[in-house]
Amino acid sequence: MFALAATLGGINVLAVRISVGELAPFWAAGLRFSLAAILFIIIALALRLPWPRGRQLFLTMINGLLGISLFYALAYWALVRVTAGTATVVLALVPLVTLLLASAHGF
Repeated sequence: MFALAATLGGINVLAVRISVGELAPFWAAGLRFSLAAILFIIIALALRLPWPRGRQLFLTMINGLLGISLFYALAYWALVRVTAGTATVVLALVPLVTLLLASAHGF
């Protein structure tokens, strides 16, 4: 499973780089995540999962808009200007930088 996750994760940046060559970056990201949202809604309906309500719904929407949508929109835009290799190295450094920042803040 680790090898599969590493392979798919590595191929993902290359596939995005190729897709932004064909589509505008925000269209490519929007199309990808719209299709994923439809798929997840179908799965949630099929499994009859409860929908978030109240504060949980608000926090979920904020996380989706700021944490995920903004990141991927900017990542797709960046892949127009940098190589897939550079983007992969930067993304691979995120956990390390997070650890260093958490240590610096005393967590």
